[in-house]
Order: sequence, then C-alpha cells, then structure tokens
Amino acid sequence: MHFEYTQYVRGCLIIPISVSLFALSMLISTASHFVTVMIRQKLSSRDVINLLLAVLVCSFFLCMNVGRLLHGGIHLIYERESNAVELQGEILEIKELGRYSFPELKTEYGYGETNGVQFVIDGVKCTAVTRGTLEVGDNVTVTFLPQSGYILSITLNDVG
Repeated sequence: MHFEYTQYVRGCLIIPISVSLFALSMLISTASHFVTVMIRQKLSSRDVINLLLAVLVCSFFLCMNVGRLLHGGIHLIYERESNAVELQGEILEIKELGRYSFPELKTEYGYGETNGVQFVIDGVKCTAVTRGTLEVGDNVTVTFLPQSGYILSITLNDVG
C-alpha cells in the first residue's frame, strides 16, 4: 500500500495549524468581548452562555488539532518525502488511532479504519492511514518518515 506525502501534509499539518489558529483567534476575540462587557458592567446571562459555548467549541477544535500536531504532524514542517527510510521487520502490534491523534484521510484502501493505525514494527512505531489486511506477525517492508513516523508505503514480504 502506498500513501501520499501530500495527504499527510494537508491532513496532519496544514489543516490542524489553520483550524488551531482560527480557534485561538476566536478564543481571544471572545475573551476581549467578554472583558469589554465586564468593563461596562452589563453582563447578562445570555452573554455568559454565549461565552461558555464559544469557549467550549473553540477548545474542542483547538484540542483536536493540537493533538494531531503533537502526534507527528508538527514534524512535517521540516521533514520531506526525501527523508524517508526503509525498515524490514515483523509487525508486533497494531493499534487503531482516535480522531484526536490522527485525522480521517481518504485512500483507495478502504478497510474500515476511520482515523489510521499505529504499527509497531520491530520496536519502531509507524503510523498509516489504514492497516489494510495486515495482521500482527506479518513480515513487512515499510518506507516511513523517521521523525513523524508516517508510513509512505508498506508491503507484505513473501515468507517461504
């Protein structure tokens, strides 16, 4: 299976940074509006409810996207496709990732995962969009980005 570097950059770096900056600016804007209302001493229950709702929504989007950046996306700022390394080994563990650590990326390999998987291959953690038909114990060859851990290609090795 092959995964596009540009798909990782868009889904794990550009969109999370953009949404995080937007959510942060909305939080700052909401806080400044709240301070302005407090100074005028005309704070109504509607203002408090609007403030809390805005803070909750912005916090949700901020947490979701900062989590994606911290789970490898931020490394894509300086990591290029040419930095990829190859690893051969046995899959020791497969863990499905949640929406807070990996976005849903579209691929032609439709196997049901919505937010990617993390493989542990001979002690090295790598992240891919989907696991396909791979299982624990399979011997694979992986081309991945060493800092972010994103897999560019993964191939099942023939044993026998």
